[in-house]
Amino acid sequence: MHTLPPELLLMIFKFACIKNNISDTVTTIRLSHVCRSWRRLSLASPILWSSITYQSPFGYHRNYIALQKLMTYLARSGNSPLTLFLYIFSHQDEGFQIICEHSVRWRSITLRCAHALIPSISSRLRKAPVPILKSLWATALPAGRIQDEDSSGPSPASQGQGPCSIFSGGAPNLLYLELGNAAVYYMRPVHLETLSTIHFHSSFNDLELSPQELNAILTIPNLTTLTLLTEFWDLIPDIADISRSRIVMPKLRYLGIRGQYGSDYEVIRIFATISCPMVEMLMLQNVVGTSLYDAPNDIDDREPEVCLKMHTLHLVDGCEISTSLHPLLTRICSQVKELIFDTGSSDVSALGSILLPVEDNCSLPPKPPIVFPELQTLTFRSVDKIDVQNLMTIMPGLEEQGCLIERVVIGPELLDVWMRSGHVEGMMSMRANVYREEEVDPAVPLWVKPARTLIPQDSGDGPEED
Repeated sequence: MHTLPPELLLMIFKFACIKNNISDTVTTIRLSHVCRSWRRLSLASPILWSSITYQSPFGYHRNYIALQKLMTYLARSGNSPLTLFLYIFSHQDEGFQIICEHSVRWRSITLRCAHALIPSISSRLRKAPVPILKSLWATALPAGRIQDEDSSGPSPASQGQGPCSIFSGGAPNLLYLELGNAAVYYMRPVHLETLSTIHFHSSFNDLELSPQELNAILTIPNLTTLTLLTEFWDLIPDIADISRSRIVMPKLRYLGIRGQYGSDYEVIRIFATISCPMVEMLMLQNVVGTSLYDAPNDIDDREPEVCLKMHTLHLVDGCEISTSLHPLLTRICSQVKELIFDTGSSDVSALGSILLPVEDNCSLPPKPPIVFPELQTLTFRSVDKIDVQNLMTIMPGLEEQGCLIERVVIGPELLDVWMRSGHVEGMMSMRANVYREEEVDPAVPLWVKPARTLIPQDSGDGPEED
């Protein structure tokens, strides 16, 4: 290693720091303490010090060490753009205040903070000048650091504290924004017109956005990726308040909708609000059950549009397509060629609800109807055993009607289990080509499929159990 040229050694250092600085920032310090030449190279390379993980310390001694470490990194990073991983759990956190003084250097922020701190942090972000910021991921956590997301504290709307627009001075290079829980309520991205990706996720059901704010988000001109919450529409009585006609989103390629029980009508209202002619993938998460309320009457003059470019429908977590929502999906997704199931061990049958819908008399059809005439591929990343049983009924039933499922794609978590159980061999016997799906690359756009490898026919038996 000591004989390597400095340029090559620096490339190795960069790789090591990028791989490890997400969880801690001691890699760079360790590299600088190996020998004199490594230390000289490390100190002369500001980029090695530009990725910083900071967590609110507890106690005077830990606070002193954390601040010294933070200030060392900030000083040695020079004028390099900063990639920040922040875990803020204390009011008047001195380290966070110091970081805010360097906001003009922020390039990427991943922020997790205590639920009660979101209002004050949002206020700070509102005032921060961020000329080079490209990515912000922010969410609120409960008081305990490792609790479930659905215990994130009292609802923001119940606290009487108002939201604010983040980066009111503008964020001219911000492309990616993801907000979770109370951050959805307090950080309003209503004037950030450079965004190409927005994701919302939350366990609250009263995160109200005004019709004007929704309109501002839906009319961001360069959006290619968007994940919405059905709660936004649940609290708006008439979609005409958002827009008198459908809002055309000409560049949108990926649309995600996260719901809750009884949110099927809100999905219908979302598609009556927007027009997305270029969307390629639709993701539905936790859209389950039929609403207890009457069908919406604010969509009567807006006929469902067929998404001609849509090739994939992705169902996630507890997802059961209701009898109210099914006709809409079969219309707008009529060109779908692939269904992806990532529904885990939920109590509902996602596969059965979409491919084996109940008839008008509430009974199951004697054979599966051809719901999607262009369907060619079924992908399984995580499914319940009920869906596996339904699969063995649906595939032969579709084949009898001339609608052969040509490809079955299995995610890495399921493949070994299905090889041992004989499900892979059973699918091959139905003339389906079975593929192994590689891990999803977070750097790839969501509408692009991961790499897939064909499993040879003679490997259907899989390994013997120990």
